[in-house]
Amino acid sequence: MAAIRSILFITLATAGIVTAVFVIASNAREKPAAAVIFQPARSPYAHFIAAQGMIESASKNIAIGATFNEIITDIYVVPGQAVTAKTPLFKLQTKHLDAQVNETRQQLHYDQLDYENKKTTFMFYKNLFNKAATSKQAYSDAQYAMRLAIARLKITQANINRTEVDIQRSTALAPCDGTVLQININTGESATSGRGDMPLILFGSTTIYHVRIEIDEEDAWRIINKAPGTAFVRGNSTISIPLEFVYAEPFVIPKKSLLGSTLDRVDTRVKQLVYRFTQKDYPVHPGELLDVYLQAKPYQEQP
Repeated sequence: MAAIRSILFITLATAGIVTAVFVIASNAREKPAAAVIFQPARSPYAHFIAAQGMIESASKNIAIGATFNEIITDIYVVPGQAVTAKTPLFKLQTKHLDAQVNETRQQLHYDQLDYENKKTTFMFYKNLFNKAATSKQAYSDAQYAMRLAIARLKITQANINRTEVDIQRSTALAPCDGTVLQININTGESATSGRGDMPLILFGSTTIYHVRIEIDEEDAWRIINKAPGTAFVRGNSTISIPLEFVYAEPFVIPKKSLLGSTLDRVDTRVKQLVYRFTQKDYPVHPGELLDVYLQAKPYQEQP
């Protein structure tokens, strides 16, 4: 019986060792590297500055806001919709303004009657054949009463005009021909004139795209004015986009897009350049990042 147990123990131990060796050998075996679909983008220039650029509309990305704080009753557009200038985008509730107009029009009617009454009284004194029949004081009082009635009439009319303008301003209109890039509102919500970094509607012209490029201050001296540039679509380096210079921002600003690595510095500053390209059939969208190469001065050259 003891011999059987010894044989069984030796068999199990041997099986365990063989299994362990097999597992270790399998893990040590090199796995084939994944096939590279697209090679990394390469600069077409001998001397260049590599940067990232963000696509924005040619009109800049316009944050559409509300003229006053009120409930949103209607939204007339959807994301991606192309519209012309002055197209209604959304509307705010105007019940209180409509009521105010009706009330003020009633006041206008009353002021009109009061003016007619004051005018009739003044004309009576003015047309008296015998001027000695009334005092100068009565004549002057009638004249000023008529003038005061005219002033009240003009003020009431101005109040109506102001309220009607507010009613017109309750409908947000497209500032130019463009595309609705983003909608961050719903009917029934309260709109405010500002929502921090989230606009009510993001809008822009997308026939021509702008690319906002950030150049680290260490490379700013290497920038060549109006230098040619080329952008590559991330994830597909075969799609290259020639860029045309538009303008450069003179003021150097703090870098906003930090990557969270140990090499990031909060005091890094960047110079912004803006290039453009015609949208055509490029599979890119506003807000997308591109890998950009700009022709630049060589490192050996002094500023």
